[in-house]
Amino acid sequence: MSFLGGIWWGLAAARAELAPEWLWLAAVAPSLYSVGTLLVLPFDADARTALFLLSAALPFTLLVDRELVAIGLAPPWWLRLRAPLSLGLALLTALLAWLG
Repeated sequence: MSFLGGIWWGLAAARAELAPEWLWLAAVAPSLYSVGTLLVLPFDADARTALFLLSAALPFTLLVDRELVAIGLAPPWWLRLRAPLSLGLALLTALLAWLG
């Protein structure tokens, strides 16, 4: 998740004149969300809940990616790359939580 936020920050910084204000907040949100999932660890020692929370959030990152393409900060092929990666990672993370 932090990697995704870093990509968004980099795309915004590269063309700051096109970057909407909300993108700067969106770029740090995945890291904050991920740290927030660590708060469940004292209550869920095997980390299954944290993994499920992460897997549930991953598909929503595609909404930001779609906007990045729409406003011209990401190339047109961006979603063809990001969609299978995000959805595949979400599925594998959920599977890991379920098996764990």
